[in-house]
Amino acid sequence: MRSSSEQYTVAWFTLAECVSRGERERAFGVYRLLSHSLDDRAVATQLKGDLCYAFKMPLQAIECYQSAVCLYKQSGRLLEAASVCEHIRTIDPYHIQNLNDLFDLYCLLQFDLRLQELISTITVVLAKQELYDVLCGLVPIIEKLHSFGARAHCYASIIYALYNQKKSAIHSINFFAQHAVRAYIRHGDDTLLQQFIAKIKAYDDDIYTLVLHIIKDNSL
Repeated sequence: MRSSSEQYTVAWFTLAECVSRGERERAFGVYRLLSHSLDDRAVATQLKGDLCYAFKMPLQAIECYQSAVCLYKQSGRLLEAASVCEHIRTIDPYHIQNLNDLFDLYCLLQFDLRLQELISTITVVLAKQELYDVLCGLVPIIEKLHSFGARAHCYASIIYALYNQKKSAIHSINFFAQHAVRAYIRHGDDTLLQQFIAKIKAYDDDIYTLVLHIIKDNSL
């Protein structure tokens, strides 16, 4: 008779074999048996998501993954939770709840660079779709960044993304330009501020004039 550890190993190999053969019903049957031996609910839930993903069930996979994220967060395993969120992005890059979870996790983990990259990526899409209210909703998230330079970078990337929608987005550009200028000033690196001004000038004279007025107002 096999030991429990041997049975556990066999179950894992059987599960992998089911996936490779495309035997969905058998795979989930093996999973149900295997999950009872897993003490870690987060891992078990993530595994179910992996099965759904393997069998081309994206909605069910995301649902399982989101449950796994919650369980990882509850147990303080933020890196694991962020890893699952990043995997969800490969399925649905603009899933709102997942983006919110990822924003919060990057802030808690102080992953400022990853957060900057994420914001830069999604702002391009949001700007093209003229979802200005959603863009404005990013402000509380950006304000959680620990570096004023990182905050300024995020606000600047939003302005650049909005440039092509200048006529319809002028109020949003003004809004984010004010945030950007304040962040650059508080960051205290005049070189970065001058680089921002030079780039804005190359983009558009009207926006350049707007930024100069904002800088003047914030210097008084």
